Amino acid sequence: MKLLPAQLTGFEKDKAVLVFADGQKLLVEKNFLPGFKVGETISLNFFNELESKEQRQKILKAILNEIIDQKPPSEEKPNDTK
Repeated sequence: MKLLPAQLTGFEKDKAVLVFADGQKLLVEKNFLPGFKVGETISLNFFNELESKEQRQKILKAILNEIIDQKPPSEEKPNDTK
């Protein structure tokens, strides 16, 4: 997977300004970058529609597996110390 780094250089109204190493700028809606601060480097990754669906499925499966593997405290068995 190849990532494209860009620096968040500021905000213009409701847009975030991303600048790439070659000087190109990209304006992105602020709501796509919640919590990011000016000066931070952001890594972009591009997917076609099929790859995007596959990525979402992988992420969702990982989340579900994490939920399923967690046991409530009442189900955890204490260590035998006999």
